[in-house]
Amino acid sequence: MFDGNENHINNGNAFSVLVVDDDNVVRTIHKMMLEVKGMEVQLATNGKEAVDLHRVGACFNLILMDKDMPVMNGYQATKELRDMGVNCPIIGVTSSTEEAELEEFMEAGLDDCICKPLTIEKIACYLPGVASTSTANVRDDYDDYEEVEDENADRDSNTNSNNN
Repeated sequence: MFDGNENHINNGNAFSVLVVDDDNVVRTIHKMMLEVKGMEVQLATNGKEAVDLHRVGACFNLILMDKDMPVMNGYQATKELRDMGVNCPIIGVTSSTEEAELEEFMEAGLDDCICKPLTIEKIACYLPGVASTSTANVRDDYDDYEEVEDENADRDSNTNSNNN
């Protein structure tokens, strides 16, 4: 994926995301999902490629890091990126549900860890201009509750004034 000739530096015009995953299908799905939302996406097939991109001056607004990869895994890559001074959010993406493994991955320097399958809703808080539908639904439910409460208060008020 990384050939050293591409422009990997965020020029400030688009939100850039580095997707690091050894599975071609997963990389493709994540790339398409992010590009639909207007993100600029760069791909890396393992942690070493992600580290090498940063060594040649790449800069991203967000990194999505798989945990289990050949050459250099997500734990090692995240630790090395943090040691290099990379301070953008790094989100671990894994199919593992083992608490000890997830804790170790987080301790490498992740900002968050998400279980696959990855969805826009799961990372919406890290993406500009993308509202989490789950948060919107909670807000909509709360608004519906307020409307019912207002209607009940109006009805109670009318009942009390009719009884007087």
